Amino acid sequence: MLLATLAVVAVASALLILNRGADVPAGWGVRGALLLIGLPFALLGALILAHYPRHTVGWMFALGGMMAALQEFVLEYAFRKMIIAPGTLPAPVFAAWLSNWLWMLSSAMLILNPYFFPDGKLPSPAWRGALLVSLGVIALQIAFTAFAPGPLRSSVRSLDNPLGLPIPSEVSSVLNVLLNVVAWFVAFTLGSLSLVARYRHADATKRQQIKWYVFAAAVVALVSPLAPIDNVILNLVFLAALLFLPLAATLAILR
Repeated sequence: MLLATLAVVAVASALLILNRGADVPAGWGVRGALLLIGLPFALLGALILAHYPRHTVGWMFALGGMMAALQEFVLEYAFRKMIIAPGTLPAPVFAAWLSNWLWMLSSAMLILNPYFFPDGKLPSPAWRGALLVSLGVIALQIAFTAFAPGPLRSSVRSLDNPLGLPIPSEVSSVLNVLLNVVAWFVAFTLGSLSLVARYRHADATKRQQIKWYVFAAAVVALVSPLAPIDNVILNLVFLAALLFLPLAATLAILR
């Protein structure tokens, strides 16, 4: 998987270089930010898997890193085809459609991570139900976003979803907000509770690992309000804090 991620990063970087200098839409953020996230996640995931080939956290970091890099690729691909050099690349609408929801897969890998930290297994079989609920609500949100009518929110220009279902816009807007809040809140809350349950029954070593993880997660939560601000410096601070989480998790696992 690491080789595949490196290939995606290379192609996305090439597109990023070709697209340099072009004006991007307001709120685009740091150009190449998803590569700055995806590559470290993938490398840290590969490092965990080199020591523990079946470790779920390692696979989640690796997959999340690949999805982040792929998101950057489809964004730059659609941007080049639609804005910079129309007619030079095939399927720009499909790339824009993918960019609308692909980021949710990498986010899901991070949100679901606490279920499996630090040993790559659930705290107990009793948590399978909670994991399935989390997977279900996230899958529902991703599916709705992929097929919701109206403009593609991550598109480089105003473009209606080519696969949008015939749902009234008022209903779609309410469902989108509701699913966004419910899906991520439920998944985050249940995952956090699983980590609390694991801590209560853990030995001294695992408790220390969990403390590292929780500290890193608290740092991310503290700086998360900076993420939506359209300022390069503040965005880079958030990215650095975000990368602290997989780094701390990897160090804890490989203690």
